[in-house]
Amino acid sequence: MKIRINIIIIATLITAMLLSGCQNNNSYNDGETAQTSEMNTITFGLIGLQNASEESDSTSYKIHQKILEDFDINIEVITLNKDTWKDELDQMIAQNSLPDVFFHDITDDTMQYRQLIDLGIIRDIPKSMWTKRENLAKVISWYEDIYSVDGKMYFVPRTYQTFDQTHGASYAILYRKDWAYLVNSLPSDPPHFSDVVNMVKAFVGGDPDGNDVKDTWGITGGNGYEFINYAFLSSFGVRDWMYEDGKWIPGILSSQAKESVAWISQLYKEGAIDQDFTQQSQQAALNKFITGKAGACLVNIYPEQIKSLEEKWSVYNTDSISQTVDIIPLYYAPDGFKRNEVETFSTGTMFSAGLSDSDMEKVLDLINWMYSEEGRLYFEYGIEGVDYSLSATGDILPISTDDENPEFFGEKNVEYKPLENLASWNLDFPEFYLNRMSVFQSYAKDILENDIWAYSYQSEIFTNGMLTPEICVLNIETVARDMLYDVIMTSSDFETSWNDFVDYCYATFNVEKASQEVAQRALELGISAGD
Repeated sequence: MKIRINIIIIATLITAMLLSGCQNNNSYNDGETAQTSEMNTITFGLIGLQNASEESDSTSYKIHQKILEDFDINIEVITLNKDTWKDELDQMIAQNSLPDVFFHDITDDTMQYRQLIDLGIIRDIPKSMWTKRENLAKVISWYEDIYSVDGKMYFVPRTYQTFDQTHGASYAILYRKDWAYLVNSLPSDPPHFSDVVNMVKAFVGGDPDGNDVKDTWGITGGNGYEFINYAFLSSFGVRDWMYEDGKWIPGILSSQAKESVAWISQLYKEGAIDQDFTQQSQQAALNKFITGKAGACLVNIYPEQIKSLEEKWSVYNTDSISQTVDIIPLYYAPDGFKRNEVETFSTGTMFSAGLSDSDMEKVLDLINWMYSEEGRLYFEYGIEGVDYSLSATGDILPISTDDENPEFFGEKNVEYKPLENLASWNLDFPEFYLNRMSVFQSYAKDILENDIWAYSYQSEIFTNGMLTPEICVLNIETVARDMLYDVIMTSSDFETSWNDFVDYCYATFNVEKASQEVAQRALELGISAGD
């Protein structure tokens, strides 16, 4: 397995820098030339973020100037490429040139996260700072008990739901209810796993689009493991760590995972699951659903995503989305349980150890404002009277120099669009937005907020605070992913292939040692096996 950070090398680098009195001075690129400014420059490293245009009438320039004037932050951009950003961060870490504020996929790379803390490369967010900012306090306080390390928070979580943590599923299966009616396979209410199986099989064999060709997938999705996890594994109760046969084991090696993977393999080989799911993006999968190439699709049902989906749907379909599409938020698994998700965030914003307290205060002020209704309205519409106007009926109208193709402020924001990711706006729609939601958007939002059930799974949350190398290398679903795909796609003898997969993981990833550490951690935190 490739571990992207060499602990010994980095420790040597850090030791050398400490001995020489070297401090992070916002240097970057070749790691040799210090970039300084008298304008309170703070470097931001976000995927896709680009330098603001120098044209004074551009949206990115206006945003840059507003942040400079209102928060005393002169943003200097370090662009992270969406395909190579991990390697770029590794290089910056090795050169001691991390951006002051940067993106990290914390839950996907917990080992690197812990190393960044232990080596002093990132700094914490003092509790005295985040608690005095109302919006930020609502976000961080929910995660403090679980994700703090030695009592300190080292990131601002980009949450699925910012202020309301009681929720149903943020992932859901959208399906063509008009097609389901035609092939006589409408799911029951509430839906069960057998309903999903029968429906996606019928979409493949029943010619729901009426073109006399069997050319539709039953269900599609993207991003490989993300698709099978949220469409199948999660509902079967598979979690990162589970208590089975008297000990804690990685969930992907559990009996529940075996049952779920067996179903996935069967459906895949019967042609019910889109065979491109390991290689295509979520957007590519969604496009197949929108254009009638699949009868169902795993999607995020946050209001922002549903709004975008509805807009694209109207381009390719004459019937409205509310007439033709329905939502399965979760289904009852074969054992009779309906299981909610575990985590409500996956990525976060981190801060370099070189960021001073005074600059940290400014950045936190900015993020806190972005969470507010004022901040959100600004990033989408700009300033009233300058970038938009309100009609007599309360509709927002863009003030644009192009009257034939008027664009809103946010639509014209190209270079600084990723800056919006500092805040999490998925579920939290202020009153201004709620009054403008379509019927389908409101329906999806109600499911997200109100289809609530108690967590019905063994606890795995406590393992997120462990973050020791022995635990973190056990991201088996990542490092042994290709082998798992082989079990699903190519095995002719599922039982043998599954056992080989489990044996390989136990032999390769020091599972027994890790299980002992998990058990000890559970004991320390007072978590019993059935929690």
